[in-house]
Amino acid sequence: MHYIWTELFILFLTIFVAKILAKKTNTVDVLWYIVLGAVLGNLHILSEDHRIEFLGEIGIILVMFALGFEENLSNFLKGVKKAWGICDYWCDFSFFGRIFERQIFRIFY
Repeated sequence: MHYIWTELFILFLTIFVAKILAKKTNTVDVLWYIVLGAVLGNLHILSEDHRIEFLGEIGIILVMFALGFEENLSNFLKGVKKAWGICDYWCDFSFFGRIFERQIFRIFY
């Protein structure tokens, strides 16, 4: 039970350091969360406990939730329409390209 408090202290210290680094470098703090989390994970400073995994999953959910507040609905819908158009053209090209390819190779074989 004692190591849970130590790991929580390390996590809060990491958040504090990430905030400071984000202010100093004029970048978003999520970038530093990812970098410092990768460093702590690869150096095995934090144990591979299911509680830490759970906190990581909750963190991802909170980041996605916060990003949703920053997104403008009209820009989001424009992006969806653009992505859907690209996907639609690519699927059509892939489908008709495959039919054309089968017709060509049927001639040769």
